[in-house]
Amino acid sequence: MEFKDNEKRYWNSFYSTDIGNYSINRDLSYHNNFKNLLKQLPAGSKILELGCGVRCDGLEIAISGKTVYETDISQVAVDNAKKIYQNLGLEKQGIFLTCDAENLPFANNFFDGVFMAAAFHHLANQLVALREMKRVVKPGGLIILGVEPNAWPYFTIFILLKPLKIFIRKINQKKFSSVADDTTRGFTKKQLKKVFKNAGLEILFLKRAKYLSEFYDSGLRLLNKMLGKDFSTNRYLEKILVVTDSVLVKIPLINWFNWHWSVIACKPINKKINNKVF
Repeated sequence: MEFKDNEKRYWNSFYSTDIGNYSINRDLSYHNNFKNLLKQLPAGSKILELGCGVRCDGLEIAISGKTVYETDISQVAVDNAKKIYQNLGLEKQGIFLTCDAENLPFANNFFDGVFMAAAFHHLANQLVALREMKRVVKPGGLIILGVEPNAWPYFTIFILLKPLKIFIRKINQKKFSSVADDTTRGFTKKQLKKVFKNAGLEILFLKRAKYLSEFYDSGLRLLNKMLGKDFSTNRYLEKILVVTDSVLVKIPLINWFNWHWSVIACKPINKKINNKVF
């Protein structure tokens, strides 16, 4: 419980600041990849977003005619999601509640799809959470984890940057920090395959994500934290970097150094997906 309580305090605090809104602009191109899969589901489909944060990835899915359940451990995030839907006249397309991904308050086989973006490493027990996702999704339903950290930077680059991290926290006088961000070591390909297998899920795609684009994103985050200002992502530059990443991922050896993973899985039955979409 201490882990979860810490995360809840941190995110409520973070999302209450202007700098927390920076998350809205991060990695849009990569998020669009997995959102497109859910947008292609039939109108009226029920979609669960876990860890909606301030971005509200489910918004575009709701616009495409689905009912999206926006959830987060942070009440501030959920309230923000509700306001965004209301401002766009989409409140009937969204349902908003705080909940724990490891103990979901939904019936078995309820959703057509479940997704979580950049939040899986913030869970105390990831296997339990995956089993909960499997329980609430219909047979053949999609379970998507987007933009989760790879392991290699935690044993190389991040060790060298630790003094800078300590310095930034001192100058910002941070009262809270994410225990998940402080303790995660990312995921290897083998680890992701194992946890999905143990949860009884079938991986359809395990995709490497982010190469040069991560340096740009990390640089903006560093400026945001050091200066306390919101430096938004330049959409044109991001698109150029994403195209560059699409080339790097095809080059042997270099493609091992992806910063993140995206996983598309399903509750087992034979369900084909057009792999050109992702």
